[in-house]
Amino acid sequence: MTTDTDNKFHPSFLPLLERIEETKMYSKYAFVEWETWEGHSHMILVGDGQVNSIALGATMEDMGLDLINAMQICNPDRHKDHGKSHNPAQFSDAFKAAMNQLMTMPFDAMYAHQVWLEAMHKKWGGHIPAAVLMPIDEQWSMIVPDHKGDPHTYEVREGILDFLPLDSPGNTEEAPIGKYYKLTPEQEKFRKMMRTLKEQGG
Repeated sequence: MTTDTDNKFHPSFLPLLERIEETKMYSKYAFVEWETWEGHSHMILVGDGQVNSIALGATMEDMGLDLINAMQICNPDRHKDHGKSHNPAQFSDAFKAAMNQLMTMPFDAMYAHQVWLEAMHKKWGGHIPAAVLMPIDEQWSMIVPDHKGDPHTYEVREGILDFLPLDSPGNTEEAPIGKYYKLTPEQEKFRKMMRTLKEQGG
């Protein structure tokens, strides 16, 4: 069984990971990147989707130095006035990050995952869910898509979702999409109490 402890990939994609021939820094999709402020990053393509610079003779260090050079020439007048002036103290961190990325990032899997996500988005008409809870025949069921994006239904073990009652005319009301659950008097009282505490800074 393949796992993804860093949560890089959608759970339904994991069965495909073992089929991907990972070439790491030699991947034609490899890159190095460093974000200095949220939304402001620099990227150097090691592979352009066709060839890889390291495979052609460049070194890892060359890629790190190219990243530093991109940061050095960046200034507030570049990138359509979205550039920044970078502190030289950041260059060392960027270089170390580039070396780490080249040695550890699964570039081929990341590219395949992106292609897969786009195909699943088209198939589902939106983001593919990891799982969906749905009441079927008065029983909570879990719908889980496989690596092809095809949904499979599994019954949820009895009692595990007792805190989430099945909808009925007495406990739900129509919403713009689906239904809202009506709160019980006890739940409504608790919600009002929590709202009051929040307003009082408690």
